[in-house]
Amino acid sequence: MKRFAAHYLVMPPNRLYKLYGIELDDNRKFETIYPLKQETAVTVFLNGVLLAVNENTSPELPATVEKRLKQYPATTLFELLDYLSLEKITAGTPVNLYHLNGFDLSAAKFRADNGRSNGYIQRIC
Repeated sequence: MKRFAAHYLVMPPNRLYKLYGIELDDNRKFETIYPLKQETAVTVFLNGVLLAVNENTSPELPATVEKRLKQYPATTLFELLDYLSLEKITAGTPVNLYHLNGFDLSAAKFRADNGRSNGYIQRIC
């Protein structure tokens, strides 16, 4: 079992949860999400936004996100999710989990001036 949490968790189709965690089994199949009411054992907390994506649709996701944000640098998270139109995740769905970098939580938009060289999106699981 693997647990990850963040300030925001995005679960397709376009559900945004604030201070939530996600639990995956050892084969990266989605089990559940849960609110962070207290510290939970064996949970990796990441700053920013986690995006859970169906394993079958995600191989091209990082390149798609990078291209979109380079073309439209003022894209908001919600605009990006609408553009991606990701399929719904249900219990037992194999998922890839991504950490969205360069996201300005206060302005609700992506920004390119974060000084990172690894781009906007990074697969963590």
